Parts: sequence; structure tokens; C-alpha cells
Amino acid sequence: MANKTLVLAAVAGFSMSVSAAAADISAPFFGASPYIKGELGWMSPDGSGGFWNAPDPTTPTVSFNVDGSDEAFGSLAFGLDWGNGLRGELGLFATGTSDVTGPCSGASDGSLCSTHADITQASVSTRGAMASIYYSPLEAQGNSGAFQPFFVVGLGAAENDMGNWTRVNPSATRPTRTFSGDKNVDFAWSIGAGFSYAVNNPGQFPIILETSLRYFDYGKAEGGSTVLSDNGNGPRTPFTFDNKATVLSFALRIPLRRN
Repeated sequence: MANKTLVLAAVAGFSMSVSAAAADISAPFFGASPYIKGELGWMSPDGSGGFWNAPDPTTPTVSFNVDGSDEAFGSLAFGLDWGNGLRGELGLFATGTSDVTGPCSGASDGSLCSTHADITQASVSTRGAMASIYYSPLEAQGNSGAFQPFFVVGLGAAENDMGNWTRVNPSATRPTRTFSGDKNVDFAWSIGAGFSYAVNNPGQFPIILETSLRYFDYGKAEGGSTVLSDNGNGPRTPFTFDNKATVLSFALRIPLRRN
């Protein structure tokens, strides 16, 4: 009877140990607190490196000063907060459609811009996915205050969607020509800084407000080569530029459970 009691006690103890270990291993997110975040902001485009190659193979590469209109920016993200100054997010983002122009800034053979085209009309919008890492230096030092400044870096991919684009060259046989748009996916990255503020209500999860200023590089935006305005030849290289932007945003971060 004593042996049976001892065996039962050992089995019970072993079962409790296994259950506790399993519960610890299966604890979601390895001790991090998950959250969701919605973000809205304003994007100021910073296009650079604009160029094209006209249909005539004897013409030089023409460069453009690319400028775009300010547009909205939004994102939705799921994140993990380890409570030690580090948190990570995986988010989807999208921008409004920016109107783009590009006056000639030079030619590869040094010829005058007066003999070359300007980009008078184009548009681009961007959507993509990005993984971001946030670092809060005060929290990393043990400060648990409501106000927390942070730095953020992100890596991901962006789809740049350029609409129809028009070039105008008064000295050309066809002064105004319009070409099709196109989409392309490219590597994207971001870097920035901001701060968060936790609004705590007794007995409830905190609601965390964020604001940040970030620089985004969405990769290349490229137009299409299909001629829309006449039956002439399409460009050897369509209008292309580096699609970049500075984004000022405001976000609402909602924890899904406590650490």
C-alpha cells in the first residue's frame, strides 16, 4: 500500500511538472506582450535619380528633377513588446497617389535641356510590408514612465504603382507623348525616431499613443513603355526614379495582454 501511494505520488508529481513545463514552453510569444497598432500620417515625397531614354538610340540619357505632391500614409501592424526597451512589428502600409512632375535637369552628353523633354504629368502610389525594430533607451535603463522616446529601423518590400506619364518636348516632331503606367516590386527600408505615451486607466490595459518622423526608401518607380498618344515607338527606358519620402505619423497601439 505504501509503495502504491508512493508511485501515485510520484506520477502525480511528474504530471504536474510536465504540465508546468508545457505551459511555460507554450506561453505565447516567449514572454512578450503582443499588440496591434493603427497608424495615419502625412507623406512628403523625395524623388531623386529621375531619368529616361528616348526612342531614338542616338539621343542621350535625360535626367529630371522629380517632385511629387504630399499625400496620406497609413499602416496596420502586429507587434511584440518585451518590456525591456525592445519591440518588433510586422506591418502593412500604403500611401496616397502622389502627382509627379520632372523638369529636365541635364543630359548625359551635356546638351541643353531646351532640346529635351520634361515630364509634365505622372503619378505614383506605394503599398508594401515591413518588419520594424523599435528601441526605447529609457525603458532599456529601467524607466517605466508613460513617456518613452524611441528609435526605429525597418526592412521590407514595396510595390510602386506608376500611372500613365507624359513627356513634353516642344522641339520634337511629336511635342507631347503619353505612355502607359507600370508596377514593380522593390526592396524597401526606413529609419526614424519618435515617442510614445501610455494612457493608463485603473483595471484596464493601457492605450499607447505614438508619433514618429521616419524616412522611407521604397525603391524604384518605373513607368511603362506602351505608347498611348500616337503610333510612334516607345522609350528605350521609361521614366524611372528613386521613390523616397519623409513620413510624419500618429498611431494608436493597443496591447492584447500584459507581460
